[in-house]
Amino acid sequence: MADAAAYGNALVVAFTNGTIVYVEDGVRWALPISERGKPITVEPVHPYGILILTSKGWLGLVSLTGSEKAWRELRVDVNAIKRGEYSLAYANGVVAVLVGRNAVFKTLPDLRDAGPGERVLNKYVKCILSQNGTLALLLGINTFCHVCLENDERLLVIRRVGNKTYLVRAELERVKDVGIDENFTTLYVARWREMAIYRLGRERLVPISNTTFPHPAKEWESYGFSPRARFFHYTYLEGGELMLMLMDLSRRRFKRYSLTTAPLGAVHSLVDDEGRVFVLISDPVSRNTTLLCLDPELGVWWLASWKGFARMRVVDGHVVIVTAYEAALLGLEGTERGTRPLSLTVKVVNESGAPISGALVSINSTLHVKTSEEGVAVFTLGPGLYVIEVSSPSYRPERALFNLTGDAFLTIQLERLYLLEIVGMFDNGTVPSLCHIAISKDGRAMWSGEAVNCRALLNVTRGNYMISVRVGNESAEGLWSVEQDTRAVVTLRGTYKVVLRILDEEGVEVENATTIVRAEGGETLAKVRGAKCVLNLPAGSYWVEVSAPGYNGTTLLLQVDRQLEVEVRLRKIKAGVEREVGEQKPTPPNWLTALYVSLAAVAVSLIAGIVWRRRRSVLLRGRPPPKSRER
Repeated sequence: MADAAAYGNALVVAFTNGTIVYVEDGVRWALPISERGKPITVEPVHPYGILILTSKGWLGLVSLTGSEKAWRELRVDVNAIKRGEYSLAYANGVVAVLVGRNAVFKTLPDLRDAGPGERVLNKYVKCILSQNGTLALLLGINTFCHVCLENDERLLVIRRVGNKTYLVRAELERVKDVGIDENFTTLYVARWREMAIYRLGRERLVPISNTTFPHPAKEWESYGFSPRARFFHYTYLEGGELMLMLMDLSRRRFKRYSLTTAPLGAVHSLVDDEGRVFVLISDPVSRNTTLLCLDPELGVWWLASWKGFARMRVVDGHVVIVTAYEAALLGLEGTERGTRPLSLTVKVVNESGAPISGALVSINSTLHVKTSEEGVAVFTLGPGLYVIEVSSPSYRPERALFNLTGDAFLTIQLERLYLLEIVGMFDNGTVPSLCHIAISKDGRAMWSGEAVNCRALLNVTRGNYMISVRVGNESAEGLWSVEQDTRAVVTLRGTYKVVLRILDEEGVEVENATTIVRAEGGETLAKVRGAKCVLNLPAGSYWVEVSAPGYNGTTLLLQVDRQLEVEVRLRKIKAGVEREVGEQKPTPPNWLTALYVSLAAVAVSLIAGIVWRRRRSVLLRGRPPPKSRER
C-alpha cells in the first residue's frame, strides 16, 4: 500500500498498483489511475472529495462517488516525489502542494492556479495554510552552505496566497520546527534549546518571549506542533524508559509523562489540538509497531499493534495507520473525556509466591513495563485479546493469552532456572575439541547440539536430566539431579599415545622391524613396519611382538594407563647358532671324500700294525725259552 486517509468514517486507500479504493461498510468503488502514474499520497478535501498526487507529478481530484473531477500536471521535480520530498496542505478550497524545491497553489474543484508559486534552493519541509486559505506559511532550506545546513538554517516565508505579498521573509538558525496559531498572529519556533515566540508585525517578527526546554533538541527522539500550535511535544530516553514532554503553549507550561520502556527502533509521534499524543514505536526484534495514546486526563494507554513498519496520520477524530500490506482506521470517539480505558494489573511471583521485581512484562511483544518492588506492572488498555509475555533473569519466561473485557488482575508465576554446566572428558584427562551433547527430561528431548571444547551451559528448571555425550564412536551418558547450579562431568573412554622404538643392541634403529600389537584375547589390533610405531590405545594390557631378519624376535606385555614411550632392543643372531639353526657348511666333492677315507684307512692300518708289533715284542721278551721235546 502507498497511502491511506480518512474521509469521515470511510477509509481511502492508495495501492501501489495504481488503484484508489474507497471503503465504507465494504468496498464502495475502485478507481484505476495508473496511466498518470502510481498514487503516492491521498488527502481528503471537504466537501470536494479526495486529492491524489502521483509518481509522475499529476494532481487529481476524485469525488466520493469515484468519478474523476479534474487532473493537472504539475511542473515539479518528479525525482523529488520518488525521494519522498512532498506534502499537501488544504484549507477552504485552496491546496498547497510542496514537491522538492517548489510550492504550488491550486483552487478546488478545477485545480487552477490559486496564486504564484514559490521556490527555494534546496527543498521545502513544511506548509501551513490559514483557515480561510488566504495566507500560507512556508518553511524551507535555502542554502548550499555546509555550515548553514549543520546549523539548521531555515527560510521562513509568510505570504498571501493570491498575490505573493510577503508578511514575513526571514532566515532563522537552529530551527527544528515552527507552528502558527489559527489566527496567523503568533509564531512559535522550536529551536535547539528554547521555544521562541513571536508576534507577526509589518514585514518582521516581533519577539515576545523565550522558554528554555528541559532537554536540548539533540536528545529528542521525535517532536512536533499540533495543527494549530496549541501544543508542542518531544520524546526522549531516560533511565531505560521512553519519556514525553508536553508543552501547553498558551500557558507556557511543561508536563512530563512516562510512556514505556526504551524502544529498540524508531519513534514517530503526533499531537493534536486537544493535547492527545499518539506514539508509534517500532521494535526491530519482533518487527512489530505499537501505537500508544497519551491523554493528559486519562494517562497512557495502548491502542493497537501491527506487523512491520507503520506510518500514521491523525485527522477528524481518526488515526490512520498504513503498513506495507495493511491500512487501518481507528476512531477516537471512544477516548472522549470521561470515557475510561480498562486497567490490567499483572503481578509476577516465584514458585513460593514471593513477588519478583524488575521482571519485564510485554503486551503483544511491543508494549513493555517492568514490575515494581511489589512485582506489579499496570497497563491501561482498550478491550481486546492480548498476548502477555513475562521474563526475568534466572527464571523461565511465561506467556499467556488474555481477553480483557473489564478491569482485571492477573497473577503469573515464574519457575526458577538453574545453571547446568555440561563437560565431556576422556578418562585419560584430555578434553575433546568438539562433541555432540544431548539432554532430556522425563523422556522428552530438551536440547541437543555440537559443543566446542565439549562444554555447554544451559538454564534449566529443577528435575532429573539424562545427559549423553558422543565423540566419534565413543559415547557415554548419565543421570543428574538439578536442585541448584550444577556441573555435570560425563566421562568417555579415552586413548593414550604409545610410541615404540625398535633398536639393536648398539642403539641403532632397526628399519626393517615388524611390530604386531594384540589384545589380551589374541585379537590383532595393529601391524606396523619400521623402526618407530605410534599407537593410540585405550587403557589396558596388550601383547607386543617385534621381529626383524637377522635378529632374535621378542614379545612383551605392555600395560597402558598413561602416555608411554618404550624402547625395544633386538639381539643379532650369532654364527654358531646359525649352524645349529641349520645353516650347514657346503658338502665337499665325492673324490675328495674317497681320498680322505682311503688315507684314513691306510692311517688306521699302519697304526694298527705298529700297535700289534709293539705288543708282540713285549710278549716275546717276557716268555721263558721253549723246552726240548723228548722222543
